[in-house]
Amino acid sequence: MPKKALASRTQIEAPSSVADYCTLQQNDEDLESIFEFAEDSLLSIAKGDLVEVKSMCSPPAPVMAVCTCVMILRPLRKEDASLGWRGAKAMLGDPNLLRAMQEYEKKAVSDRQVERIREILNKDKLLFEGTTMQNVSKAAYGLLQWVKAVVKYHDAAKRAKTKGLRGDGAEEYNLQSPCSTATPSTPLSGIDIAHEIAFENDEDSAAISFPAVDLKALQELKSLSKPPGGIDSLLAAIMELQAGINSRVEVDQDGYVKDKTWKAAQKLLIDPRQFSQDLKDFEDAAKNDRVPDANIVNAKRIQQDFVEAFSPEVVAKKSMSAVGLAQWFGAMLAHFPPRA
Repeated sequence: MPKKALASRTQIEAPSSVADYCTLQQNDEDLESIFEFAEDSLLSIAKGDLVEVKSMCSPPAPVMAVCTCVMILRPLRKEDASLGWRGAKAMLGDPNLLRAMQEYEKKAVSDRQVERIREILNKDKLLFEGTTMQNVSKAAYGLLQWVKAVVKYHDAAKRAKTKGLRGDGAEEYNLQSPCSTATPSTPLSGIDIAHEIAFENDEDSAAISFPAVDLKALQELKSLSKPPGGIDSLLAAIMELQAGINSRVEVDQDGYVKDKTWKAAQKLLIDPRQFSQDLKDFEDAAKNDRVPDANIVNAKRIQQDFVEAFSPEVVAKKSMSAVGLAQWFGAMLAHFPPRA
């Protein structure tokens, strides 16, 4: 669809406030319009907007509110909204920010992040509705549209999922990350090891059994002061899966794992029996569909960075004590339906 025509249509369909996103467009046939509008809005962020806002010595409160919303979404994955304007300037000055916003992983946004954004924008609804923000700062208005587009996508994807569309609903319309030049991703190689693992699936996901992890192997693993390359990342991916589910995995206020270093992994492994129980508890959460999409996306992102390095065969050549965890991780990813 031509951008001009889409822009004309979305001016009519755009919600009057962020609070309206949950109730906007109740018909299934309108979901495509929602996704297209969000994608088009995500493309509109301009480098000039970032430079202009960063140049402000003391930004007006509405501009600061918008910057806080961007920090909450963490396009660079290192922003800290609690740092206020100092944190915002650091974010806006990062040369990778524009690309990070254009290629933002929308499906990794959590409900809590969206709730915090609504809390901020709903404090002064009239200011953040329509084009009113342009009177304060055209640059901040551009950032605001990006924030709203992410929220809109999140809500539409959740509604699509509840209506039984594939994955989170976005893949139903073959959407790719904004401005991405990459070809559509293929299934991750780590998922393909499922055929090597014994599954017992009787059409009920709760009947799936996951590989048991040997306690002696965990004991040996925790004693490694510096694990072979890739083993620490395997543990980091397992921590990402458990974020918000395993209370022993520390997360920040946005639900991201605070520390994914080997030192943090060793703290979890200090008690092999407890770690084994943590894995079993997570298995129950997975079988009962209580694992947030963001956890799966973040874990798969780490796995994708290492490609075959997470496969049991490759791990076995580095550390036999980590093979069981590699099998468990592969089985867990295979349990979840593919997400684009």
